[in-house]
Amino acid sequence: ILYLKPGSRCSWHKHRAKYNQFFVIKGTLFIKTEDGVAEVGTNQVFTTKPGEAHEFQTHDECAVIQEIMYVKYDPEDIQRETLGGPLNG
Repeated sequence: ILYLKPGSRCSWHKHRAKYNQFFVIKGTLFIKTEDGVAEVGTNQVFTTKPGEAHEFQTHDECAVIQEIMYVKYDPEDIQRETLGGPLNG
């Protein structure tokens, strides 16, 4: 479970082998991929596949999400392109 502050994001990244499923418990999550930005609201789900670059963001409100990973944890799985932090920073 992730408790996300307003106006925040994770790094732009992708995974070699794992799927990421994001279930929004509260608020709105914006998931950016190479195909655009998806707005995911309360009780909705969005899944990214292996090799798909993505980042998730909040805008004006906080969000509570459940992030579910589909494969065995591999610490070398992430390939960061940027650092996460405030959207306005």
